[in-house]
Amino acid sequence: PAMRVLIRGFAFHPGSTSAVVGTRVTFVNQDTAAHTATSAWPGPDTGPLRRAQSKTIVLTRPGTFHLICEFHAFMQATIVVHRPALAQPAVAVLAG
Repeated sequence: PAMRVLIRGFAFHPGSTSAVVGTRVTFVNQDTAAHTATSAWPGPDTGPLRRAQSKTIVLTRPGTFHLICEFHAFMQATIVVHRPALAQPAVAVLAG
């Protein structure tokens, strides 16, 4: 699975979302200022993104990740990462 988080107007869009482990998240900076999407270690971190730059990260473990921009700490977002749902086993019904 894949998703995009846009950075524009000094905010993350969406500001809160959920995903499953293995999701590829692309952060795209549409502002003129540089931004980061950084969580406490060992969570996601894009490093600095200048205007029109993007970075894709892969969510590798479940948890709740609170992201901030290191340059503008008022910019915040949350990604809740879940384990993938287990497939339901097939059940055979035998007629007797």
